Amino acid sequence: MSAFIKLILDQHHVIETMFLRSLFALIFLYFLHKFNFFVVKKKYFKFHFCRATLGVLAMFFTFTALKYIPLSNMTVINFSKIFFILPLAFILLKEKTHISSVFYILIGFLGVVIIIGIDIDNSLNFKYYFYALSGAFLIALVKILIKKLAAHENALNIQFWFALYSCIFLVFPYFYLAVLPTPKSILNILFATIFGLLAQFFTIKGLQVAKSTIVMPFDFFRVIFATILGVSIFSETINLSFLLGSFFILYSGIQLSKLN
Repeated sequence: MSAFIKLILDQHHVIETMFLRSLFALIFLYFLHKFNFFVVKKKYFKFHFCRATLGVLAMFFTFTALKYIPLSNMTVINFSKIFFILPLAFILLKEKTHISSVFYILIGFLGVVIIIGIDIDNSLNFKYYFYALSGAFLIALVKILIKKLAAHENALNIQFWFALYSCIFLVFPYFYLAVLPTPKSILNILFATIFGLLAQFFTIKGLQVAKSTIVMPFDFFRVIFATILGVSIFSETINLSFLLGSFFILYSGIQLSKLN
């Protein structure tokens, strides 16, 4: 999904990309609803609204950073959400954690600092890495809300409300900024939507059956995929500092998943 989003952002504003992705998702989910794959429920209205608000902000920060940061770097920085999820899960979900988790969280953030350090050659880059970290924090909050919702709601129903609210939030900014998308852009958005929906669906299903602190470290497989895609599609380079920072983040994430 991130690779297709990065391709789209070369031709379209972040807000355009967010709206079109949400609109396509809503259309898909509407037809699934019509064919009785799920029932739209309105019981947890406040949770859905809060989740959508945080999710749209997370998309904005993440997609904006993705436009200016290499895909592989962006993906690794995005993993810092696991270091936010642990304390948030302890505070908000009352999930038990080990005191040694703090040590591994610090190791993980050291990896983040190393990754950021290799690409900051001006203040502009620093701003977009800050966007990436802000997006990771907001995604962590979203995952906590999804964990609460997943105990009572169907995964497709959760996705439907997010797509609907996203379209409502973004429709006016979209028409202010919009340019006519090309067939290539539409195809890229279509693929980004499909992969995004599948990613959300599998994440929600995972959170329905296991603690968030166990499920989220499996996201680390994305480092492998993002590195391959970054090198092959966007001609990105991988150096020793990137590998070192990735090692710290991967190692700390694996240890955290074992502990929790």
